[in-house]
Amino acid sequence: MKTQLSNNTLLKFFNKELSAQEMTRVGSIINNSDNYKRIVNELKVTYSLTNEKEKLEDNPYLYMEIINEITENKSQNSIYNPYFIKRLFQPIIAISLILTTLYTGYSIGNINNKTNNELTAFSNKSEIYFNDLQLETFETILLIKE
Repeated sequence: MKTQLSNNTLLKFFNKELSAQEMTRVGSIINNSDNYKRIVNELKVTYSLTNEKEKLEDNPYLYMEIINEITENKSQNSIYNPYFIKRLFQPIIAISLILTTLYTGYSIGNINNKTNNELTAFSNKSEIYFNDLQLETFETILLIKE
């Protein structure tokens, strides 16, 4: 007998939810196939393991908490999560502040240096030398007498 049984039919057979006629038909198919016998044995082992464990009462609050945790974990994997943005932009902002501070200090230092250069150039141009125009008569007299 080469008849295919669905997983749903196998589960109903194992839980004895089929009619008597269907139970005998599915039972004969299972007895003639090693593959179906193996599947039924796996079902027995699985159910025996799960039946030994304590069952929790239905708790809607627990399910709500589980669903909230799942949705929060999905949202945390998003690129637009605040922790990711903080982790990405905080070093960029720190480096830009350091560079701005260094540039400002350098430019302030250069402003002072430029004004000093301009003042010295101006003072060299307008400097009047001693007895240059022969206006100091007293000094000129003293210089001539020597």
